[in-house]
Amino acid sequence: MPDTNIVCEILIKLEKKILQSKSNGTMDKYYEFYNYIYQGTSSRKGRNVRGEILREEIKQLF
Repeated sequence: MPDTNIVCEILIKLEKKILQSKSNGTMDKYYEFYNYIYQGTSSRKGRNVRGEILREEIKQLF
């Protein structure tokens, strides 16, 4: 099991990437993540997109 401090650090970095992408207007996977999270979209596609991005970020732990 990874150290919780490392997990927190990765999640904070992810949040920064998402907010930076949103403020820059960069149309990338982080912007798409932002749209699905903050627009209240709970569709299956939205959950899959968010899950895939989280999976990619968490893979850094292993």
